[in-house]
Amino acid sequence: MKALIENLPLGVVVFASNKILFTNTGFSQIVERSKKEVLSFSLSELVQKTIPATDRTKLQAFLKSKDSNLTELPCMELRILQKDGSVRWAKVTFASLDYEGQPATQATIIDITESKQTELVLKESKAQLSRQARQLRHLSRQVVLAQEEERRRISRELHDESGQDLTVLKLNLEMMRATLTQQPQLSDLQYRSFLQQIENASHLCGKTMQQLRTLAHDLRPSALDDLGLDLTLEGLCQDFVENTPLNIIYNSEEIPPLSPTAEISLYRFLQETLTNIVKHAQAHKVQVSLESNLHEVSLLVKDDGVGFDKESIRFSHNHLEGIGLLGMQERLNLLGGTLEIITHPGQGTCLVARIPITPESELLSPLGQKEFAI
Repeated sequence: MKALIENLPLGVVVFASNKILFTNTGFSQIVERSKKEVLSFSLSELVQKTIPATDRTKLQAFLKSKDSNLTELPCMELRILQKDGSVRWAKVTFASLDYEGQPATQATIIDITESKQTELVLKESKAQLSRQARQLRHLSRQVVLAQEEERRRISRELHDESGQDLTVLKLNLEMMRATLTQQPQLSDLQYRSFLQQIENASHLCGKTMQQLRTLAHDLRPSALDDLGLDLTLEGLCQDFVENTPLNIIYNSEEIPPLSPTAEISLYRFLQETLTNIVKHAQAHKVQVSLESNLHEVSLLVKDDGVGFDKESIRFSHNHLEGIGLLGMQERLNLLGGTLEIITHPGQGTCLVARIPITPESELLSPLGQKEFAI
């Protein structure tokens, strides 16, 4: 039996109380000490010389608390000190046995240094990837913030400056038309020609003003800054009710103020979701709920449409992108939020966007409940 253990490609040491009773060549190689030297140590001396302090404490606690009759082969990972100060990793398994007529404990040691080093490399690689992912999310968040700020600025300029200029121009055209009627020296043909030109210019001016308002609204709805998130979402629902067959019930609770980026993200989420419902869901009724708790604000949109098989599109990037879910999810993720999709074929769809509340959000605004119908 000893000859068999001696030739095993792993370390074995047998001890009782504080005395080393047996060891093999494999253990001698792991601790870089001869068998004779190992057998000359007491157990505590061997532990002192070959185990680092932090691991030694763990091992000594085990040796003090272990039952003398080990039946479950307890196992632990330890570092083994080398003579040059380096360490090797070992997996140690303990078992009770009868050694030459006396109860003893056998420790079987497997050198796992290579696998441990691989594990540490993988762990560091994972940590590095995690750091890079955080940096990428931070950079993406900054890009989104910059984009929204630029959209907000352009929207304001279109509304406040270009819009006002066109308003003045339209008023001037109206004044010119009024003045034209007071010019008796003009022939009837000249009068009609000038009047038509003024009316064409006035119509073009009005059309351009409407296009600017639409563009400014698409960049960032001014209602978000003027009225707040709740009333803006209510207005968006009302727009869909007036222009589509949808019957929308809108509910809202008290929510803390959110950042402009969070507000526009929830607005875009609702806008995109309602558009998808009109295009794909074949729905008639939609429930929209703005809610909050201590940690997050959520916006729920539930329809009674045809639904879809979520599992069948889970890995379909093109389909997710086509119905806007991918963009919604990425935008919410940048804010630390989530998108939950609950749907089954023939049972409608429920989307829930959640955005965490920042610690400084304390002031609550009173909200109410409104019902829209066709």
